[in-house]
Amino acid sequence: MDKTPEDIELKIIQLYNDGFGTNEISTMWNVHRATVQRILLRNNIKLRKRSPVKYNVHFFDNYTIESCYWAGFIAADGTIRSDRDSVEMHLSKEDSSHLDKIAKATNFTGNIRVGEKDCCISFAGEWFKKSLENNFDLTSRKSMTVFVSDKIPKNMIPHYLRGYFDGDGCVSQTNNYLHISFTSGSKRFLNQVIEIIYDLGIKVRNKSEKPKIQRYSIHYFCKNAYYVLKFLYESSTDLTRLNRKYLLYTDRISEFELKTY
Repeated sequence: MDKTPEDIELKIIQLYNDGFGTNEISTMWNVHRATVQRILLRNNIKLRKRSPVKYNVHFFDNYTIESCYWAGFIAADGTIRSDRDSVEMHLSKEDSSHLDKIAKATNFTGNIRVGEKDCCISFAGEWFKKSLENNFDLTSRKSMTVFVSDKIPKNMIPHYLRGYFDGDGCVSQTNNYLHISFTSGSKRFLNQVIEIIYDLGIKVRNKSEKPKIQRYSIHYFCKNAYYVLKFLYESSTDLTRLNRKYLLYTDRISEFELKTY
């Protein structure tokens, strides 16, 4: 049997590394699946046990509104598995539509698992794990060590923080008072958020004009809370915001919009 031309071999390797399965590749190039496997093994490419669900494996390779938002969301409410190559998100059932957004953003072709109380999306493969670590400094043991990486472009910080807030922040209205909080096991992260918000000119009423960390949380109230939400959501898109939190922000626009810090 004639050897497959080198240029085709390189394209087959690239397709496999991009997440396509051997069956898909064999159909694309009209070669037997066994030939595809031999090409991969001959080039020291480890074969996967099964072809993964297809999605854009390069999604976190660049800094975009979508990639920075979802990296922030994963930092707060995602799971980067340490025992396998997988990134997962488990949310309450009421937020299943939010997982539809990342599925759309990443061209995910698999199923979002919806149970009686929760829902889950899983991205199998090494690509997301590597990109999240290389570009956002996110690893599997992130809950106590997460921080805002200086690799993230400054203009993308609002999107990253919005993702984190949507995953692990809180916004509420009590007796018509607006209240928001960021929660994290990492004091480094909370201190970074304090400084970012302070640099916007948003100051609280204490001697330092900065909130203090209280049991792994920082809090903003009334107009300060509104202006933090404005910073987070003003440049958001439909695929990069949690609807129920965004609506609490838009509901207060008429109340605060004409005021200054």
